[in-house]
Amino acid sequence: MDSATGPAPEVSVIIPARNEARRIVRVIQEARRVSPLTEVIVVCNGVTDHTTKLALENGARVIEAAPSLGHDVGRAVGAFFARGDVMLFIDADFLVPAFKLRRYVDEVKKGWDVVLNAYSGYQSKRSINPTSLAKRLLNHIVGRPDLVGSSLTTVPHAMSRLAAERIGFEELAVPPKAQVKAVLQGLTITRVCPINTARLNDPRIGRKDRVVDLVLGDHAEAIAAYLREKGERAGFFDQERNRDLLLFPPQQHLRTVYRQETIRATGGSWRDGGKAKQKTLHKTGPKTRRPR
Repeated sequence: MDSATGPAPEVSVIIPARNEARRIVRVIQEARRVSPLTEVIVVCNGVTDHTTKLALENGARVIEAAPSLGHDVGRAVGAFFARGDVMLFIDADFLVPAFKLRRYVDEVKKGWDVVLNAYSGYQSKRSINPTSLAKRLLNHIVGRPDLVGSSLTTVPHAMSRLAAERIGFEELAVPPKAQVKAVLQGLTITRVCPINTARLNDPRIGRKDRVVDLVLGDHAEAIAAYLREKGERAGFFDQERNRDLLLFPPQQHLRTVYRQETIRATGGSWRDGGKAKQKTLHKTGPKTRRPR
């Protein structure tokens, strides 16, 4: 088992897992090949099969939580206990070859703070998945449209220990919010090695709708966090809308509109109103006062 007291590892690979006995061994073995000095941390939450036992037998550091931690909380827990200068986050749901995982680690070593999966989300010829749209929207709002649909929601991704500390380990439990925090902290973010996780993930009954709802909620929370920091329009131009006028009764500042609506209600028009007034003046003549 990886020792928590031995030499500090170069890379910590963090793997949340729940009932993944069928593939956890292969995922651990591939993760260990990322670097000669790698610790593998498996966060077992709500496990009812042999995942924990197999992870221990294959040398992983195991953090076990009897109740389920829920989506992404395992990442935050694993990051807190990680000792490597580089943190690589993957899932036990599918296997990613070590040579691809190594590209994420290498970019952090080059100096990038956060390295995202360049896969931008599923899209067909007719539509884009709503979670992909949410990721694109968030990246535009925070001023990083160049990231397209890349997100901390999607694994694999990597970050430096310093980046994780500046973001805050607890923030990693809501990945889009952690991404907003990374932007606000001025951390450098890039994207590499597109891996189509939608194709690799095993379909599970009822899972897709629940995950879509979760991801959309996460992005709503992330946008709200950004607005609290940057203001209600996040710095976007308001096109000089004079909203203050709407705080007063419209008769005080919208007389033209008010009069127009009145004429419409009575069946007349601007031109009719003007002509009627002229006819009246012409017929009766100007009013004069009699001398006293």
